[in-house]
Amino acid sequence: MNFVRKVLSLFTLTHELKFALRKFLPQFDALVQKHTTIASAPLKERYTLMYSASMSKCTEFPTLYFNTGYGFILCVLKDGMQIPIAGIEFEHGFREVVVHRLRYVEGMKDYLDPLLWERLLYEAVVKIFSSLTHTTMIRRVCTCSPKRSPYNLWEHPEFCGSDLPVSKMEEHQSSLEIALRRIPRHVGFAQCEGGKLQFLL
Repeated sequence: MNFVRKVLSLFTLTHELKFALRKFLPQFDALVQKHTTIASAPLKERYTLMYSASMSKCTEFPTLYFNTGYGFILCVLKDGMQIPIAGIEFEHGFREVVVHRLRYVEGMKDYLDPLLWERLLYEAVVKIFSSLTHTTMIRRVCTCSPKRSPYNLWEHPEFCGSDLPVSKMEEHQSSLEIALRRIPRHVGFAQCEGGKLQFLL
């Protein structure tokens, strides 16, 4: 029964999110411009946002892997194609969405450098879910506590797939702390129970 409920929930939220994303996309250029590294500097590229609801390999972009049920993919528009450059992964509970990870695609630094892309993705998630409060029970966007994260290498050493040197593990943990604690605070997330940060919708 739980499996059936989970599939129905995934289908319903997927439908709602796709619709909300379509409505949100006309505002996306303005949001991108707000999150440039040099204020009011014109961007050379155009960007867009896509939705993914596939755990593991992303259907649209086989090189991009998601370890959560849901995610948004930041793409650059080049020669009529959407090229993935970064993503934000999240899960949903009864009344909340929990962000688990921000990630970038290797080799896409030139497209990411002009943007505060992590803040851009957090704010996009908040804005999209804010538009869904009348159709879903979700009332807040949270971040996973870095200590409880499935990407915490001290707690889950199997995640890295090989024996990393301590310096690399510390570097990874520091980036996890920045992604799940420092960056969300810049877009208005505040401390709540269990080491999470939250943004009330």
